[in-house]
Amino acid sequence: MKLRKLFAGVAAAATLLGGMAFGATTANAAEANISSTTITVNATDANQFYTKPVDTADLQANLRMFKYVELAKYVSDGNTGVELEGLVSGGAVDAAFAAAGYNDQTKGDSLNEWAWLGNTTLTAAQTTAFVNALKDLAVTDITPTASNGGKTQTFTFAEGGLYLIVDQSGKLVVEDNDTHKLVWNGNAPILAGTAITGAAPSVNNATGVLAAAGVVDLKSSKEETTKAGAVTWQKVDKNAAALTGAEFQVYEGDVSGLSADELKAKTPLKFNGSNGAYSLPTANADGTYPEGATDTLQSNAEGKYTLNGLKLNTTYTVIKKCIAKGAIERSEPNFMCHALIAKEVVQEAEAEELIGKLFDGSPDKLFAALLDNQKLSKEQIENLRRMVAELE
Repeated sequence: MKLRKLFAGVAAAATLLGGMAFGATTANAAEANISSTTITVNATDANQFYTKPVDTADLQANLRMFKYVELAKYVSDGNTGVELEGLVSGGAVDAAFAAAGYNDQTKGDSLNEWAWLGNTTLTAAQTTAFVNALKDLAVTDITPTASNGGKTQTFTFAEGGLYLIVDQSGKLVVEDNDTHKLVWNGNAPILAGTAITGAAPSVNNATGVLAAAGVVDLKSSKEETTKAGAVTWQKVDKNAAALTGAEFQVYEGDVSGLSADELKAKTPLKFNGSNGAYSLPTANADGTYPEGATDTLQSNAEGKYTLNGLKLNTTYTVIKKCIAKGAIERSEPNFMCHALIAKEVVQEAEAEELIGKLFDGSPDKLFAALLDNQKLSKEQIENLRRMVAELE
């Protein structure tokens, strides 16, 4: 179906997230040139177009998959005006125009929806709704030609017209190694027209002015994580024997000079894992950690810990848990440690815990158990009698 006064000297160029207007104007000049059959798409990062890190030696390798649909073709009106001839119809098209705001009240004197589209400025939201309703119509494969280090991709078609190009590859992990993880989300569908030349007006849209050149900017987003490789160390005793089950906590930043009380005010990092192998998870938006994360790390049977996912160029402090609890403190030089709690205090606390757990909190049961199973010397018996007498 031929439409009148559409794209009068205007290029049909728009992206998903920008509104568009293909406004009609009249002029007595040379006929507009609609012979261009290409749409050029530019990206700020070449990896937006690729499934793996871009290979500058072979820009055609590992390109994302794209499909397209020609929505309408250009038809010259014999002057500077360009008409659209719609090539798609059906429920999806009806839904698209309804979402874009086309109805009996808004169509004015437009002959049909395509004429209305060419003379209407869509908002970003309307353009998004229009494209989303039509994107499933894109079923024909197309491979662009890469240039400019992969940042520029040129799509070539059989004729000039209005096209919808849809990325089929979706969200992809482009790179994932010991130091870097790069995930590009799927590119937004591209609604664009081939260039129209020989006509002066530009296209006004919701985000500014699009030149009549058949060129658009790619819209997408990425998720990038910088990470360190695994960090492993071993905990041993004074005889260099591996310490199994030694407990540590990890703090972001240098907290080595803090007192026990100051350290208690700090929050240790939480990790996923167990038995000496741990990974630093990403905290939730509210600052909490995924279920199962722990701030207490234990060495394995070899006395070893491995931490994964630590950020590069970041200082971390690993502290044995008894320091965090205030049981010991460190002093210079060489971070020498000494006890802050007397041996007798520890013995009393441990004895109370033992009695509570194994003897129902009854000291006499403990004594009975000792007397039943131990052969005491006269000196030990005398000491017990003396201690009991002192309690009376």
